[in-house]
Amino acid sequence: MALEKLREISPAVIKPVSSNKGKGVSVNVTTETFEPAWLAAWVPGTNKVLVEKFFANGNEARYLVVGGRCVAVVLRVPPTVYGDGSSSVGQLIDLQNEIRRSNPCLRKYPIVMDGYRRTILRSQGYSLESVPTAGAKVIIDWKGGLSSGAQPRNITSEAHMTMKRVAERVVASVPGLDVAGVDILARDHLAEATPDNYIVVEANTRPGIHGHHFPVFGQPINVCRIVAENCARNMGFDIQVLRERIGKFSTQAPTSLSVKNQRATRREFRSEARPCPAVKNSVSPSPAPCCATPPS
Repeated sequence: MALEKLREISPAVIKPVSSNKGKGVSVNVTTETFEPAWLAAWVPGTNKVLVEKFFANGNEARYLVVGGRCVAVVLRVPPTVYGDGSSSVGQLIDLQNEIRRSNPCLRKYPIVMDGYRRTILRSQGYSLESVPTAGAKVIIDWKGGLSSGAQPRNITSEAHMTMKRVAERVVASVPGLDVAGVDILARDHLAEATPDNYIVVEANTRPGIHGHHFPVFGQPINVCRIVAENCARNMGFDIQVLRERIGKFSTQAPTSLSVKNQRATRREFRSEARPCPAVKNSVSPSPAPCCATPPS
C-alpha cells in the first residue's frame, strides 16, 4: 500500500510517525529509493510510517519564536561536498567531519553513510570511491537536520518578514506556548510567504538552539539570553535592572561576593518579582513585529 501511494504522489517523504533529530526520515523518495527509505523508517513492532508528498526545491530553516516574536532564523544546508579533482567522495566526507568536530554545535553529529545515502550518491553517478571533478557538487542527503549532517547558516536579517510572521502565527495558535522552533520549507526564505513558496513542516516545543549560537556561516545570535530574559520578564523582573546587575557581577572576581551576599542578592531579586498571569498564557494574540536584530 505504501509503495502504491508513493507511485501516486512521487517524489515523497517517508518517515516514522514518532521520531526526533531526523531519525528514519528520507526525502525526495522515488520508487528506486523506496526500499532503503522504508527500512530506515520502519520500527519493528509498529506499523506507523508516514508517506507524504515531497515539497520540491525547498530549503529548510528553523524559525525561533520567543515571547511572540521571531528572534532568530537559521537555514539548514543539507550535507554536501564539492570535488577538488583529487579526493574521493569518502575522503571529502572525512574532511567535512573534521570541520564538524571543531564546531560545538556539530561535533556530536558527523556525516554518517547508510544504504539510503549510498543510493542518493548512485543516483548522481557517484560512489564513495568516486573522485568528483573540481567544483562538482555532490549531495549526500536531501534533508537538512543538523543532527544528520546539515550545516547551520544564520539568515535572521535576510529572511522575509512575512516568513517570520508565519512562524509567529504558528506558535500563537497554541495557547500558552512561549518558546518554540518552527521548521519551514521554502523555495526562497528571502521572498514573500506566498502559498507556492513555503510549507510549515512542524513546530517544536523543545527547540535546539545550538545552531543559532554556532552557525557555520554568518554571525551567532545569543538566543539563550533572549530566552532567559523572556522567562525573567514573565516572572515580573525589570530586565534593564537585571542586565545592569549581571553586568556588574560579571566584571568582579568570582570570590568578590560572599555566600551571604549572594543569598541576599537572590532574596532581593525575588522580592522584586510580581505574580505574572502572562506566564501561563504568555503568547500575545497579536505578535509584536519580528526582531531582525535581537539583543546581543
